[in-house]
Amino acid sequence: DDLEAELRLRHVGSSAQQQQQQVEDEANLGGASSSSEAEVMSVVLREWWDIAPSFEFRGFVFNGRLTAISQYNADQVYPELLAAGVAGRITDVLNAFYVSSVAQVLELMSLPNAILDLGISADPETGKWTPFVIELNSFGTRSGACLFDWDDETDYEIITNTTTARMGGDPLPVLRIAKTEDETRV
Repeated sequence: DDLEAELRLRHVGSSAQQQQQQVEDEANLGGASSSSEAEVMSVVLREWWDIAPSFEFRGFVFNGRLTAISQYNADQVYPELLAAGVAGRITDVLNAFYVSSVAQVLELMSLPNAILDLGISADPETGKWTPFVIELNSFGTRSGACLFDWDDETDYEIITNTTTARMGGDPLPVLRIAKTEDETRV
């Protein structure tokens, strides 16, 4: 529609290939472009969605697989996430969304490793949960680990799927939710 077209500001000479190259350069080189072409900048504005802070998550993708999920706000305890069956439902919904929708996009972008900020919107009438991507971030210590810790060996093995792959373990990602104030990170 006209409003959406007005809100999308794009460099006139940019192409989808240049934009993809910029994303790849930023992912591989920490934001520095290796291209000799002029930098391409885009501002994309999209519809605002009210998201309950308790339903914002950070997903870790390593070698094309969603390996770990953390609640995004690592300094909070959300009792609604601790209710029976909720953690399993979060894992199932976000993993199914990743497998059915997000994995193919990351593959097309040649991004086997990434950090995804994800949200879940709940329809108050039907109770249906709708997952969506909030933001894509580069994989590694430049992106916060929320309730995981990049410097903790066990957490790093979870995020990089080292332990699960070695043990032939469960294909579902590991979910971290703060259950007590002691488990939050500030």
